[in-house]
Amino acid sequence: MYRKITTKYWFFLAIICLVTCASYWLLWSEIRLQSAIKPLNKLSPSSSSVDPHNSLTGVDSYDYDEQLVVLYNRVPKTGSTSFVNIAYDLCKKNKFHVLHINVTANMHVLSLPNQITFVRNITKWHQMKPALYHGHMAFLDFSKFQISHKPIYINIVRKPLDRLVSYYYFLRYGDNYRPNLIRKKAGNKITFDECVGLKQADCDPKNMWLQIPFFCGQAAECWEPGSKWALEQAKRNLVNEYFLVGVTEQMDDFIDLLERSLPR
Repeated sequence: MYRKITTKYWFFLAIICLVTCASYWLLWSEIRLQSAIKPLNKLSPSSSSVDPHNSLTGVDSYDYDEQLVVLYNRVPKTGSTSFVNIAYDLCKKNKFHVLHINVTANMHVLSLPNQITFVRNITKWHQMKPALYHGHMAFLDFSKFQISHKPIYINIVRKPLDRLVSYYYFLRYGDNYRPNLIRKKAGNKITFDECVGLKQADCDPKNMWLQIPFFCGQAAECWEPGSKWALEQAKRNLVNEYFLVGVTEQMDDFIDLLERSLPR
């Protein structure tokens, strides 16, 4: 009889222990669940700590006019100086900045570290926005640097032979912009036609390739005259990455389109 009572006692005691343990387990699970939910609440749109640049609200509030950056990677001897002078004349009145990109040793490409620095400087220099940056440099793809708001690219092209002839005489006689600057070929009286007859380097037909790399980009193959890959890449970038590309012989139409689309 005593053994039966003892057995029943331990049976009920075991049940009570199981119920107690189960209750504590459920309580502890609820506490852990609440602790896990708290960090998620901080990420909700109603929280004041939401990053305005990463939220939908932040995107909607982005001031595109005030943060606008136009990048004009100007091709030499396409009328770029005349166009930039118009921008300088209008920048104060229309409240935008014009900044010259001065690449070391007049190189048209940037090293990888300089590419990163250049991209970050343009993106983060908010005090100088809206802005028009201009310089003789090849196209640089900002998207590979994970920039959310890329600059707007524009450019001007010219008939290749006309551009080459203009550049040929520019190296000898300069221009009206800096008339006192002594050019690299100053004093050379050989005409372009004579140069062609003598088959000199300054009038080599390969020099007509120069406009292609400015649209192709920073890759070495872009600068190889006759490269089919470079030509196709240049065409893709012109169509997909450039907002507007004008023609020297139709400069007035180019400026008119810019005034209508980017009136500032």
